[in-house]
Amino acid sequence: MRYPDKVHKTMIFVSFSSILAVGTAFAESESDAAFAALDRWQTNRLLHPTNNERSRERGGHIVIYDNLKDVTVEQALDEHFDRIENMMFTRILITDEAGQVQRDPASGRLLMEDDGC
Repeated sequence: MRYPDKVHKTMIFVSFSSILAVGTAFAESESDAAFAALDRWQTNRLLHPTNNERSRERGGHIVIYDNLKDVTVEQALDEHFDRIENMMFTRILITDEAGQVQRDPASGRLLMEDDGC
């Protein structure tokens, strides 16, 4: 089914907004299981896209990834450089040498790179 352009753009915006909202809730929660599930989904989408997802990217679709670890982002940029124009990263989590997400000692909040997007 082909949607009119305005409806299609609205659906994409709502989808991305939902993903970002869920990502924010998981990042701020103490639920490691919920956070891990979102991380696995995004990591799989980023590093192992399906043929359909690759086709959509070739058609110009951009995927916004939120709250991924810095090491995952680096891996994607190294291994999937040909797809870089279809990736956007927000609030990249800063990890230590062991790959564990760092927290601010004073507030306990996750440390992340945030460019203000």
